[in-house]
Amino acid sequence: MAREVKSIDVSSIPELLRLAEEVESSQQRRVLRRSNQDLAIVIPLGPRGRVGISREQALEAQIWADVGVARPDDFWAGYDSAAALAALRQARGTLAGFDKDEFLKEIYEAREQDGNTRPA
Repeated sequence: MAREVKSIDVSSIPELLRLAEEVESSQQRRVLRRSNQDLAIVIPLGPRGRVGISREQALEAQIWADVGVARPDDFWAGYDSAAALAALRQARGTLAGFDKDEFLKEIYEAREQDGNTRPA
């Protein structure tokens, strides 16, 4: 049987009320932290104002929070174009002198080997 989620009336706690209203209007969950420790997740309710999150969803949200990803649904969250450009510059010349034709030849030869000698 599912356990009921306990309610807290935040009407008299202005900072918490503002946070709850922000989460509701943006429909984006937030992670509450103390220093560098994640403490809780504030999740927006569904359109009818009911708790629409399963235990599995809450667990998944906690896992993402544990690895420092606040918005797993946003592929570009945290993207740093300067870091990407620096990595590309660092990799420049990595394949200099690489013989593509020899590489492809080795691949085709490996594919023609007896299936019993290949690793699983």
